[in-house]
Amino acid sequence: MTIVDDEEAPTISVNDISITEGGTGVITVTLSTPTTGNVTVNYTLTGVTALSGTDYQHTGGTITITAGTTGATRVLATSGDTIYE
Repeated sequence: MTIVDDEEAPTISVNDISITEGGTGVITVTLSTPTTGNVTVNYTLTGVTALSGTDYQHTGGTITITAGTTGATRVLATSGDTIYE
């Protein structure tokens, strides 16, 4: 007897966020199906009109999705200033 594992590997999706200066935003990483082990996702933040070090300090990190679940979040904060960039 042969048992064939026919499940495909889960896919990862990340929401796109836009944060106003001085506000917060939530990154949500989602798996299409749960896994039997933890899944760690590395991320990097880039500003379109915001400047790293001035408008936001946090530039990246990791988010871990715990085994048996399908999502994890990270709250990000920005710095508020009155300087036009």
